[in-house]
Amino acid sequence: MDPTYHYDIHFPSNMEPDKRYPTIFTLHGKGSNEKNMFGLVEPLADDFIIVGIRGNLTLGAG
Repeated sequence: MDPTYHYDIHFPSNMEPDKRYPTIFTLHGKGSNEKNMFGLVEPLADDFIIVGIRGNLTLGAG
């Protein structure tokens, strides 16, 4: 197993530098990756920092 985790971070498009934003961490299931999860939480993207994390267990095709 690789101990390194790949991730994808989305910041609010009109992020205010002095404002504190809550963060959502998304974890995918088998057959997906960290980029597929953003669509589920996209309606929250203006108010949250969203971090998608890929698990470190690589499964083959199928």
